[in-house]
Amino acid sequence: MKSAVEKLLSDFKEIHAGPNWIEVSMQDALVDVDSALAFTNPPGARNSIAKIVCHLVYIRKYLIQKLQGDKVGVIDQDESFNTLAYGENPETAWQNLQEELATSFQEIERLLRAANPNLLEQQARPRDYNFHYLIAGIIQHEAYHTGQLELLKKQLQQLAKMKK
Repeated sequence: MKSAVEKLLSDFKEIHAGPNWIEVSMQDALVDVDSALAFTNPPGARNSIAKIVCHLVYIRKYLIQKLQGDKVGVIDQDESFNTLAYGENPETAWQNLQEELATSFQEIERLLRAANPNLLEQQARPRDYNFHYLIAGIIQHEAYHTGQLELLKKQLQQLAKMKK
């Protein structure tokens, strides 16, 4: 039987790399997304694929900081969508974002494998909830945005075909 930490890690891995219950992984959703598509602003002033990936990387880095003992950091929603932090050139920024997405998952995996099992009951300061709640919430957040990325990619690809 899996420990609670192993179960959370398994759930996280399924959303990141698949297979999973939503039938698309983060990696699948980003297949065939080049920098031009990633930085295309969709109709309706919604976030681009690159901004959503940037947001996911930011949230993962937040989790990494918490797992490493940070007790004061909080999420800055505006900063979480700042793709310029990864470069001004879209090709460079997109490459950096993809690398950070992969690296952040590997670091979370490493930290969770090394975590003390009682970590999950500890408070994720400065919040009032524990690490189990935080990690499970981030996994749900990843599933939500994975679906969003898949739909957005298909929409933008269809719009690009219509413009030709």
